[in-house]
Amino acid sequence: MKRKPIIIGSLVAVVILIIAIIGGVSSHMSEVTAQEGYFEGVLVEGMDLGGLSKEEAQVKLDEYWTQLLATEVELGVMNETIKVTLGELGLTYTNQEILSDAYALGREGSTFQNYLDIKNLEKEPVNHELTFGFNEETLLNVLKEKTSSYENKMQNAGLKRENGSFVITEEKDGVVFNYEESA
Repeated sequence: MKRKPIIIGSLVAVVILIIAIIGGVSSHMSEVTAQEGYFEGVLVEGMDLGGLSKEEAQVKLDEYWTQLLATEVELGVMNETIKVTLGELGLTYTNQEILSDAYALGREGSTFQNYLDIKNLEKEPVNHELTFGFNEETLLNVLKEKTSSYENKMQNAGLKRENGSFVITEEKDGVVFNYEESA
């Protein structure tokens, strides 16, 4: 009969130990997730944000975005190329919440999920990518502005009589752009 109290005492001790471990992990995770700054292994467009504050991450993203908008691209028109910047073409990114999403990693799940997320970042960084788009109106306006000088109307061949003789008008090929399809 002495065995029953020993087993019950052992089970109580194990339960208390498990509760203490869970409480310790939970307390530790509360401290970790309360820390300011992005966790190590959190990337945006390949830029490491680990340890940066939200404000510092925004500055870093703004600098990247400024460089990206200044990137020149070439538009092929006839046998020529026209250089324009991505900013001129109205490049935008549509996931404005990207920094908030990156910051939330390891903070918004259950304690267990947050722990796993943070541990996984140590092994494999998570890269958040911008989703790009264009301001349609800006893109169309720039395309028209940069290429309108290449457009010309076609002219059918013609024949008319002038001063007692026939005058032949040669045909001319025309060039017209489909701006919506080009965009």
